[in-house]
Amino acid sequence: MIYLIPELSRATGMTDEMRANFRLMQEVSEYTRLNPANRVQSLNKFIKRIIETRDAKEVLDQWQVQLSQELVRVSIRELPRETILFGSEHSEESNLKSEWSIRGRTSMYKAVDCRRWIMLYPEKIERQSRNFLKTLIEAAQEMNYVIAEPLHKGVKSGRQEEYTSIIEEMAEKKPNFVLCILPTNRADRYSALKRLLIVKFGIPSQVIVENRVLKHKNLRSICTKVAIQINCKLGGIPWLIKMPVAGLMAVGFDVSYDPRNRKRSIGAMVATMDVRVSSCFYSVTVQYKDGNEMVEKIDQHMQKAIEFYKYAVGAFPERIVYYRDGIGDSQIQFVKRQEVEPIIKTLSQIYGSNPRFAFIVVNKRTNARFFKKQGNQFINPQPGSIIDNGVTCKGRQDFYLISQHVGQGTVAPTYYNIIHNNTGLDIEKVELLTYKLCHLYYNWGGTVRIPSICQNAKKLAFLTTQSLNGAIANEHLTKSLYFL
Repeated sequence: MIYLIPELSRATGMTDEMRANFRLMQEVSEYTRLNPANRVQSLNKFIKRIIETRDAKEVLDQWQVQLSQELVRVSIRELPRETILFGSEHSEESNLKSEWSIRGRTSMYKAVDCRRWIMLYPEKIERQSRNFLKTLIEAAQEMNYVIAEPLHKGVKSGRQEEYTSIIEEMAEKKPNFVLCILPTNRADRYSALKRLLIVKFGIPSQVIVENRVLKHKNLRSICTKVAIQINCKLGGIPWLIKMPVAGLMAVGFDVSYDPRNRKRSIGAMVATMDVRVSSCFYSVTVQYKDGNEMVEKIDQHMQKAIEFYKYAVGAFPERIVYYRDGIGDSQIQFVKRQEVEPIIKTLSQIYGSNPRFAFIVVNKRTNARFFKKQGNQFINPQPGSIIDNGVTCKGRQDFYLISQHVGQGTVAPTYYNIIHNNTGLDIEKVELLTYKLCHLYYNWGGTVRIPSICQNAKKLAFLTTQSLNGAIANEHLTKSLYFL
């Protein structure tokens, strides 16, 4: 037991009030988010200090180590910008920031109309809620997407019990979607509603907070994003890109620790079907306390994902690429022994031969930073920049990928280590495939830092630990992105 004396204790960090102060945060960011030019200057000063400090020089001499006075120069290969495919055979090239938007009369690639649904809102903000509903329907119409008039009901108080009671009563009408407007952002109320809808009834849902959405100055833009999320949660696809290989199943896996019990973790796996044939996804979560339990269950769910792929597409996947997030370099050998080998064994039993399978470790927590020299200035490399020479490890198939654009500071690369690959795809095709998958996270009209399938697994694991208390979602939801 550790006793802290209040009079001698001092709070550290930043308060919510400080974080809400835009001017303060902007000034802080000048030190916490250095742009490439300032970061290079800071690194050069640091190197110079080490070389000119006698004590530091003596330590380096003892180890017979020499520190270069310049940063390492490597060649960067830039992948071309991707063409984004929308509905009605419309397409457009992503901009220099690798971003795009559904605007005007642009249709989503595949739309699943929202026709039989329910909207709940506090009675005291009925006028604002109806205005939001009107804007949502209009935003959907601009995308040639149908959001019908819902069965809406006002909630007299903002209490969790009243929302729960109304949902249980209306669930008998078998709605295919529920949208709840909440007066405040209370975690316990949000978690209770999500558990009820996802675990008990298996109904996809959207929860909106009054002061964050209804009072936002750009309500139309928010409604467009909500309409896209509704489509995804019902099984639709907002956009696609051309894939370099056919018959591909991409799998993402991530781990989230339970905040109430650090010894318990949730592993989440999300798998794609062949996007040209089916818009379905297979998602599953598994609770575990040690590595062995996790591996056994994930092995079983990999088999279920392949069986579901055959049901949705009509054949087994020709290639499987598995992106594994949430592990460090020290765990590579353990993962090879406890995850890669059992998965390959299971796949061999299914296919009756050596499966075309790749296992790629994804690492976001890397200290490497790369700067592109433009004239006499240093800038961030463009999205799609690949570094697979000079700073990679000998004996490995690995690479760095900068897939996203940042508005402030220095962009952080993601490190990929291919620890198994017999798909027939060389490293350049794996790099291209990985970058393409960074375009398909439907919560954002642009590229993300890791492949979308990994980001989806991360989102699912986080929702399960933070809101569902480790509970498994209803089986009716395993085919869609209900967790977005």
